[in-house]
Amino acid sequence: MFDVSSSGVIKITRGDSAYFTINLTDADGNPYVLDSDEKVRVQVRSKYNDDENEGFLFEGEVVDNGDGTITWHIRPEDTATADPSLSYYYDVQYEGNGDIFTFISSKFKITNEVTLPLESPEVGG
Repeated sequence: MFDVSSSGVIKITRGDSAYFTINLTDADGNPYVLDSDEKVRVQVRSKYNDDENEGFLFEGEVVDNGDGTITWHIRPEDTATADPSLSYYYDVQYEGNGDIFTFISSKFKITNEVTLPLESPEVGG
């Protein structure tokens, strides 16, 4: 399960997959297609300004769709080791032409999962 609030807070169940499509636009609201030397990056951390990477959880897989949109894929292993009792934060930033612009930044909430991998294929042991 995942949800994105109107303020950009992402809520996802630990170990789940999710796909988010993000529209890129220029200052006039027109679709912005990335050049080959431009990219968008996403990171999730439990600490801001984390120079030691102690709070680093994962860097998201971002695919440029070539049409003014990107897709951020969260894989099960990205959140599998996350601690739901911690607060996490994410941001999405553009990098290109010597510039860096963060255009989304918010909380990233992880909830406990109920269904867990079984040790053997037999249910109930």
